[in-house]
Amino acid sequence: MTIQPLQNYPASTDMSFSGCITALQKISQIRQNDQVQWNNLNNQFISGRRVTRVPTTSSNVLATDNVGDFNVTATYAYFCINNSGTVEWVRVAVGTF
Repeated sequence: MTIQPLQNYPASTDMSFSGCITALQKISQIRQNDQVQWNNLNNQFISGRRVTRVPTTSSNVLATDNVGDFNVTATYAYFCINNSGTVEWVRVAVGTF
């Protein structure tokens, strides 16, 4: 397998001035998209703390609960999230694979 550096960037065989400008514009747009994703890292990863309580419903949010908090039991993984401005708990069934 050959590793191709910058494989996501456009390659241009048009080495004219306008061809280079077009390639640079495409690279600039890709970098802008990368920056948006980088700025959104807080929402991509768990940034909270493990809590010991198990919420009984999605709306069972206490004043001490923070977005990003989580807990795992034998049957579910629970995550405290911000759902369009409403803090709530969600759960995912735990299983083997």
